[in-house]
This record gives sequence, C-alpha cells and structure tokens, in this order.
Amino acid sequence: MKRLRSMLLCFAAICLLAGALALAACGEKTPPDVPPGGTQPAGNELIFVAQTAGVTVNGETYPFYDFAADVEEVTLVGRGYSEDISFTDGQARVPMSELASGEYEATYSYIAEGVTYTRSVPVAVDTDASQTVVLPVSPVSLGGRTSGGEMGTASMAVTVSGRSDTMQITRGGGYAFLDGSGSDTRYYVEGVFDAAEDFGDTDIGGLLVAYDTGKPTSGIFAGICSNAVCFAIPSAAAANADAIYRVANLADYEGEQGYDASRVRIGVLRDGARYFVFINGTLAARWYCDGVAYANGEALPSAVGVGATARAGGALISAFNYTADEEALGALASLAGEETVDLYLIAGQSNAAGYSPMTDAVRDSDARNTDGYSNIFYAGDAVSNSGTTHHALDWRLVTQGLGRDSATFGAELGMANELSSYYNTDTGRKAAIVKFAVGGTSLLNNLENENRGLGNWVPPSHEKYLGSAVSDPQKTGNLYDLLIEETKERTAQLEALGYTVEIRALYWMQGERDIPDPDEYRIAFGYLVSDLRRDLSAELAVYVGEISKTFGGAETAENLAFVAAQGEIAAQTENCYLVECGDYKIGLQYGSPDTAHWSGEAHYAIGKLVGASILAHTLA
Repeated sequence: MKRLRSMLLCFAAICLLAGALALAACGEKTPPDVPPGGTQPAGNELIFVAQTAGVTVNGETYPFYDFAADVEEVTLVGRGYSEDISFTDGQARVPMSELASGEYEATYSYIAEGVTYTRSVPVAVDTDASQTVVLPVSPVSLGGRTSGGEMGTASMAVTVSGRSDTMQITRGGGYAFLDGSGSDTRYYVEGVFDAAEDFGDTDIGGLLVAYDTGKPTSGIFAGICSNAVCFAIPSAAAANADAIYRVANLADYEGEQGYDASRVRIGVLRDGARYFVFINGTLAARWYCDGVAYANGEALPSAVGVGATARAGGALISAFNYTADEEALGALASLAGEETVDLYLIAGQSNAAGYSPMTDAVRDSDARNTDGYSNIFYAGDAVSNSGTTHHALDWRLVTQGLGRDSATFGAELGMANELSSYYNTDTGRKAAIVKFAVGGTSLLNNLENENRGLGNWVPPSHEKYLGSAVSDPQKTGNLYDLLIEETKERTAQLEALGYTVEIRALYWMQGERDIPDPDEYRIAFGYLVSDLRRDLSAELAVYVGEISKTFGGAETAENLAFVAAQGEIAAQTENCYLVECGDYKIGLQYGSPDTAHWSGEAHYAIGKLVGASILAHTLA
C-alpha cells in the first residue's frame, strides 16, 4: 500500500510538472528571429504616443494644427511579428522582449471631422533600450476636389489603400486641390515620396506649392525628378526641360546611414518669392521665383494653393501636411541663416553662351551632369548670334542644357564638375554661376554683323576714350551694361534668400569677332577689367579663355597671332590668368557642330580647365 501511494505521488508530481511546462509554453511568446539561448533586455518597451503632426527644430516640436485625435490601437508588423496593440492613458506599449531589432511598420487610424484617417509610419526597433514612437495625427485629406483648365481633369485615386493622406495620380496634368481660400504667401507644405520612382528627366510629380484658383494655368509644384528635388511649372507655356528647376541632388542627402528611398520626406517653406526646401527635416536648398512668364501674361500665383499634382502619371504622395502656423514657420525659417555664396561670371561670345551639343559620353561621365551639382547654382541668359533668341534661366543647380538652348552647354558644366571638390554638401561651401553672353559680338567699337542687334561690349571708360568715334551711344557698350544688370539682379535674388554674395571671378570667352585687330583689343581689354573691378568687385579675378587656333575650321596665322596676344594680355594684367584651351580644335573634321564652336567633349574638358585654374589661383 505504501509502495502504491508512493507511485501515485510520483505520477502526480510528474503530471504537475508537465502541466506547468505546458502552461508556460502557452503563456509566453518567443521573440521572432531570436536564436536558441538568446536573450532580450528585461523591462525595455516600445511605446507609441499620438501627437499632432508638426516639425521638430533644435529639439523642440512645433505642431502644424490646433487639433488632437484619439488613437485606439496601433498594428505593428515586421520580423515575423503582427499584433494589434491597444492604447491606455494615451500610450500603447510593447515589451521589447516580444520583438527583435529591425524594421517594422506601424499602422493606426483615427477620426477627424467625420473622416477616418488611416496612416502608417516606419519603425526601426532597437531592443537594447526603451523607445518612443510618435504617431502623427492631422486633419488633412488629399483629393478634396479636382479641377480642369489647361492642366486637365485627372484620372486619379483619391486615396490609396484607404489612406486619406495618400494620393496616386494616374495621369499627367491632374491635381488634388486642398486649400485655395487664403491670400497669404507664407506657409509650409510637405509630403513623403518614393524616390525610387523614376519620373525621368522632364517629368515630375509633387507638392502644389503655389496656385491661384482664378488662374487655372498658373502654379508651381515641388517633387522629385530623376534623382533630384525639383520645382516645376505645370503650364502649357512652359512644358519643356527649362521648366524643371533642380535644386538638390538626392544623392548628397542620404546621410551616413543612408535613408529609405521609398520614404523621402520633402518639405517646402514658401515666403513670398522665397522657397526653402527640406529633405528629411534638413534644409537642403533655397530657391527664388518672383514671376512666371506665362503665355497669357499671368504672373506668380499670389493666393494660397496647396495640394498635390503631377506633370506625368505615377506620382505617389503620402503623409501630406501643410501649415500656416507662425511658430512652426518661424522655427523652420530660423534654419535658413546667413551663408556666403561665391559668385562666378561667364561672359563673351557664343563659345561663352555655349553652342556645344550634349553627348552621351559627357552625360554618362558623371550622373551629376543630369541630376545637378549640389551647392553649385546657375542663372543667366545665353543669347543667340542674332541677339533675338534668349535662353534665360532662373536659379537651379548646374546641369547639362544651360547653353543657347536646352540641348547645349558651355563652360559651366565642366567648371561645376571641377569645382565640386571645393563646393559641396560635405564642406558646406556654395557657389553660383551667372552667365550673360551674346554670340558673334565684339569688345571693340564695332556695330556691324551680330553687333547690330544688342550692341557690343565696349566698356564705359573705353567709350569715353573713343569720344566722337562712337557712332551709336545707345548700342555701344550695351552688352557691358546688360552684364552689370544681370549680375546685380541675380546678386539681389541671392541676398533675398539670406546669402552674402562675394563676386570672385569672371571667365571671359570672347575674341573671335576681333581676331583682325589684336593691338586695339589689348587697349579695350584693359578698360574692360578696370571697369568691371570698379562696378562689381575690386578683387575680381579674370580668367581669359583662348580662342581655338583652328577657329573657322583651320589653323591660320591670324588665329595664332590673336592667341599670342591673349597670352600677353593675361600676363600683363594683375590677378588675370590664361586658360590655355586654344589647342582644342574646332572644325567638322574634329567633331564640332560647325566651324565656330567646340564639340561637347572638348568644351566639357575646357570647362574643367577653367575650374582647375580657379582652384589653383582664386581658391588656393
């Protein structure tokens, strides 16, 4: 009997132990992706809190809206984990012991003004410490209405996967209009983009940052074009590559750890004619636009108009928000403090304007030739030989297509490539290039041929020296005056953006029209340099580009004599340097487009020579 009782007690103990083990197994979750024998820190938690959407500047958060909404639960998915987590006392908590370090997505819903919003945010979990994740709530819904006009009526999904802050535009020219009731021009707009979507070189989809309800053809929007953040003008009158203003190359804003290319947050602070661009919360660019040249005479939109739009189908925009809250705007504006930008000028004839066609070899030699050189900006006017066709462009990054038309370029492209070792996002230094050049024009007292249009380059002191020999005071020296006007106008725009402008150097590429008279050219050039230093900067360095020894298609004694004179001029002028590009041949047999202009490969190399010379002398 005792033996039987002992056996029963032993069996019961075994059953109790087995039951305890089974209960433990049922009541405890094994963290995903944790190897056998692995451990998780005890007590650490992942904490979710709902908070009105806003911006964080210097550690302080500024809400976009006077608004709050309750979130009842959040769904966390990733690394084999999928759970609905309820909110208690404004928080939802998950023990880190249930998670593994890695990427998750948190999806949540709330109701605002009768609309149900469903949103999601990425969550990078690190189980080594407790972590708080903010779930932004906002009363903004895209797709409030659509409209027509020249932009067309879009075929679009107002919401994507039930998310009212997300829109997929499926046809170019459409937009979801959100707010156009105000008249202020100071506000902030942001959205999350999939940068991996390649819109191409001239297609763009993005944030509507300026729009006027009374002018359906006028508007400005910002988004991603290829690998750059751009502004675009979706007007039928400006439907070309020139209407795309690249302002920041995304490749330069990945950060040390990189970023999720499918979730790039682009924000734009508009303040009148000034636009400040933020990439993932970092100030990346400043852009100035005080007018848009529409065919019907409309100017820059002045009314509040924010929303989303696309120049081509396929634009996906999510986490859309906007605000006119002054505290939030002031905090963002404080990030755009004073900075210095070095200004370089390009002036002269058609080889300064840029008649060299873009080639695959040049384009493919550096992706920045297409996407833009961050921190090196361009604006100016490249005028044709007739003086009637202008390729006038407002501020943008240096790229291809800044010559006499969008298919050509000049020295600016190679200059930017070489100067990018000094001016870039790592050093924080910035440069701007302003071009004013007119094909076929003379530095001398000559109003024949191409000089009949806009005049010549005779500087004021030389004109005074010439006296009665000047036949037309209106056209004599007019190009010099226009260069000064262009420089001062562009300088004022940069100053309006908060830059202190230092005019550093001029690249002077001119002389082909004056080849027959090198002696008179020496005199005129001396006046040019002294007048520019008086009118622009006493410290102005001058870089003289040699004309090609084969200008006209063959090497001639006249060409060689003029190149020799250019060398002597540079050597005899203080702070003046010769760019030895005369050996780059011009002629159809050398791959040039004609007998007066360099090939794309030659001009790209010449631009690099200019940049290298600036690095060696002005920036040494």
